[in-house]
Amino acid sequence: MSSQPASRLENNTICDSCGKSSKYRCPGCETRSCSVECINKHKVEKNCNGKRNRTEYLPMSEFNDSVLFSDISFLEEVKKVSLETPIEPKQQRNQGDRIPSHLLQIVRRAKESGVNLMILPSGMSRRVSNSTLWDDRRKRKSTQ
Repeated sequence: MSSQPASRLENNTICDSCGKSSKYRCPGCETRSCSVECINKHKVEKNCNGKRNRTEYLPMSEFNDSVLFSDISFLEEVKKVSLETPIEPKQQRNQGDRIPSHLLQIVRRAKESGVNLMILPSGMSRRVSNSTLWDDRRKRKSTQ
């Protein structure tokens, strides 16, 4: 539980910096403040930028019009950035990013069975740890 007194928890309208009656709530950390001085003090003490984390999960019970407008604004910013960013032509694979023959064989066998198997790019930890091989003699995949 919090180290705050019970009266402060019950009546959550008290400034967290000075104890006076609060008027403001920080969107970033929910800290209550009564003045610009206390807002600035809390930003320094808690290393807070005063902005809500727009990518954080928010339950429907806490969702309201201001959150909706903030989300719409966020999506418009993303759209603006995506439209301003030039699209680079797709680069050809590097020789180092070639799919090894044993993996290509597994992909071919999977396709013959009606499975669309996709291989992770090189450098991904799951691809590095994958030890699946195709056993031609038994006509099935195996792991080492």
